[in-house]
Amino acid sequence: MFSIGIIIKANKNVGTDLQMKHFRGMAMFFIIYLLSDIFWALGQSGLIPFNKTLNKVTNATGLVAVALLTLGWCIFVIYRIDQNKSRNMKKLIRIHYIIAGIDVIITITSIFTGFYFYIDNNDVFKFAEGYNFHIIFTFIQLFGSGIYSFMQSFSNKQEKSEKNIVYRSFL
Repeated sequence: MFSIGIIIKANKNVGTDLQMKHFRGMAMFFIIYLLSDIFWALGQSGLIPFNKTLNKVTNATGLVAVALLTLGWCIFVIYRIDQNKSRNMKKLIRIHYIIAGIDVIITITSIFTGFYFYIDNNDVFKFAEGYNFHIIFTFIQLFGSGIYSFMQSFSNKQEKSEKNIVYRSFL
């Protein structure tokens, strides 16, 4: 409910159109993750009909949503920090999309390969050893955008130019 409110209320006052597009996307993927998790919990507990295929699809949907939620957050942060659209920023964004794309492809193929997860003989979801790659991909994205934000905090030209404008207006 909160995420829906955030999507509806998110407007230009918080950022540019592009920033808000990523922010709303992030909130949308959070909702998808929550819904898939709720559906999975209801199915695992036997409250709704649930079979092995639904279990796989529900879990894959949740993991894809996490990958895209992370991507949305990182791109939002990068656009908020580097509004000058530097060459480094564009490279970093491409890297984020590539990492998320690889993660999503592996997640979807895990339905068939069991690389990230599998459903055991009792129809119970289990993480496979390959799931560590999903964690690593998520960490790389969050850490990468965090490091970029940290580096930009020391060289943000827009912030420095705004301070100069304010300083000069007092003179």
